[in-house]
Formats: sequence, structure tokens, C-alpha cells
Amino acid sequence: MREQPDATRPGAWQVDGSGGTALDALVRQLWAPWVDEGAARVVVSRSLSGGPDRREAGDGWRTRERYWAAPDARAATMLVPAVGPRRTAALLKAYGGLRDPRTAAVRASLASAARCGLPAGLDRVDVQVREGADVALPLDRLRSALHRPDAVPAIGVRRGANAKPTLQLFGAGGEPVAFAKLAWDEQSTRYVETERTTLEELAGTPGVAAVLASGEIEGRPYVALAPLPPDARRVRSAAAGPSAPELARLAPAVRRGHAGGTEHLRGLDERLGRHDEQDRADLELRRATRSLLEAVFADRTELPVAARWHGDLVPWNVARAGDGVLWVWDWETCEPDAVVGLDALHWFTHAPRRPGPGELATRLRSAAQDATGTLLALGCGRRARELVLAVYALVLAERGMALARARGGWGAVLVQSGDLLEAVRDIARVTFPRGDQRGESGH
Repeated sequence: MREQPDATRPGAWQVDGSGGTALDALVRQLWAPWVDEGAARVVVSRSLSGGPDRREAGDGWRTRERYWAAPDARAATMLVPAVGPRRTAALLKAYGGLRDPRTAAVRASLASAARCGLPAGLDRVDVQVREGADVALPLDRLRSALHRPDAVPAIGVRRGANAKPTLQLFGAGGEPVAFAKLAWDEQSTRYVETERTTLEELAGTPGVAAVLASGEIEGRPYVALAPLPPDARRVRSAAAGPSAPELARLAPAVRRGHAGGTEHLRGLDERLGRHDEQDRADLELRRATRSLLEAVFADRTELPVAARWHGDLVPWNVARAGDGVLWVWDWETCEPDAVVGLDALHWFTHAPRRPGPGELATRLRSAAQDATGTLLALGCGRRARELVLAVYALVLAERGMALARARGGWGAVLVQSGDLLEAVRDIARVTFPRGDQRGESGH
């Protein structure tokens, strides 16, 4: 963050997005077009009072939005809107059932402090607009699209190659109003467009949030979704996760065919081709992945093909409401026309936690066993299950390589190259034990 003195508030500084903190990243993602052109600025100041400070900068700027950075500006994970004590407490306690125990306890403590008039963070973040400038910031656009001028957002402050601005919007009484995602670069544009398109296709499906508004802000797409039921709770065990009927509701089988004839696998083949052209590292992983892909393409087994697969069905992307309905969100990696069962394997691989170092190959074997009943109910016999596992291993390998390239190496990737190589080779031995490609019924 760039320090810049403020005469009216000693110790204040501006965040212009040029630094390396998560808050800098959020400024780049959310307010950069206006900050870069000098129409807006983001000012941070330390304050020990939770009361509303009506002083303006006094130098031609007006505060349009005001937040508390929790826990502070340099380590912020969330921007909490600076509103009244009751409203702040209500929005901090919203969806407590979706939080892990530690996060839920922190939010509850902040809510208790807010009710006493204390701030939700050590630093205040003011988004200011130059006086006389005709500026419609993202929040202005969302309020207008949702017809909710009273809405205020709690904003997630995130890092990572896939990070994008996410705003949980609340009304005057602290009630949830909408959840919005905004694109800011090419990658997030693809994700937001995919989510918007998929949710429009799934409109009316139980457990899928409705699209309340969508459009573009500064040439980038956004989507605003209806809030989850207030009583939604985390799914805390693998067994309590998506059932076969629930998976079939979200991604119904629409035909039978060869794995190599799916749109999903052809797209994966194309992406792997780009890795082959651009990457000089990970030669063994690329060769093993390519070999397994070619074997899957050559196999003539027919198996059920779904209209889509979610792409990231994990415990932190699902919840159950009080009526038992499974709610699923984060459809940004959804892909159409994929073999049935990939979501089941992804679920059992990541529930209740992600695989740790050196665990991937073992976890995939275990997930395949745990998912057997679900896959059988979805129409996958023994050979079909082997092929679905092979396709899933290919997905993980390609995603790992893509993330490593996006982040400039494997240092920030959770699953390492060696683990993926071991997993791909292990699944290849299971699926094609003699290097053959057998064509038989999927049952």
C-alpha cells in the first residue's frame, strides 16, 4: 500500500492497488478504472471509534462508501460496511451455519462488539469520489439493477489467481438481499459468464439460486444472485453430501456415448495442447497425461453423458437448508456435455477436506470406492466407473498445470506436480492394466 498523508486525519494513507496486500488486490479488481483515472480514491485510516465520522477530506473529495477492514487493512479478509450497530451485528451473524467453527466464533465476537458500538475492524476504509465527478461505482450499479438503494455490501478480500470481487448485499434491517460476483480480467470474465449462463439454464431448479440481475460494469460482466435460505447449514460429512438423485437433478444424463466423444473431453484435449506448446517444465506429467488421454479417446465403451458437470462440488460450495434441500453454488467452472459421475468423484476426493501432500493417488482410489453406490445409481457400471475415474484424473492434472502457469510456478498450487504424476500413472494402471483399450458395455 502507498502511504500518503492526510491533513484532516493524521496517519491516513491511500490504497491505489500498486502494493502487494490483499486489499491492494481488491482495489485493482473493484475500483481500478476510477482510481486510475483520478475520479476516485481509497483512503485508509486507523480509528478507535465505531461512531460515524461525518468529516470529509476537505480537499475536493466526498466519501461515497465506508467500511471497516477486518481485522485491519494490511491483513484484511473482509470489508464490513460502516452502518448502525444493529445492522452491522445482523449482517455479521448472517449464515453462521455456513462458517467453520473458528470463523463463526470470530463473526459472533465482532457482532457482539458491533452491538456495543465498537468498530468491526481496526482500520476504516473510505471510497471517495472527486467532487463534481459523474461517477457510478460498482455498488451504485448493483443497487440500481436490484432496485435496492438501501443495500450495503460485506466484501470478501481474497488473493489468488482465481480471486474476484464478491459482495454479499444486505438490506436496511440486516437481511440478505443478494450475492454478487464481478469480473475484472479475462479469466474472471470467463468464470462469471459461465456462472451466469449456467444459472440461467438451471432457472427454477431446486437448490440453485435465481439470477436477480446481470450485465456489465466497465465492460466486464457481473451477476447478482438471490440469497440462500437463512437456515442453510454446512454439509459436515462426506456421506451427508449430494445423493445420486440430487446430482441427477443438477446434471441429468441426456445421452450415452464414448468418453472421447464428449464436448468436455475435447475441450480438455485442446487445453492440454496449449500446455504442450507453452510449457517446457513438467515434461513427465504432460507425457503421462497425454498418454492417458489418448487411451481414453481410443476406448469405445459407451457410458452415460450428462448435460453438464458442476466442476467444483466441494463442501464449501454446498449447504443444506432446514427443509433438507441441497443448495449448490459457484458454477463458474461448469462444463457442458461431460461423462456422468465426475461431480461424485470430486466430492468424495475433497470431502471432508482437500488431499494433503502425497495423498492424492490414495485419495482418488478411496473416492472411487466411496462413490461406487452413487455411480451405480447414476448408470455407471464397472468399466464406466474406471473411465470416469480416468477422466477425473485428467481434469486434475490439466487444472494443476493451468494454475501453475497462471501463478508462475507450483509454489502457490495446493496439489504438486509429483502428486499429480503419481495419481495419473496410478489411475492409468487401474483403467488400462495392459495398456489396452477395451470396448464393452458400461454395465
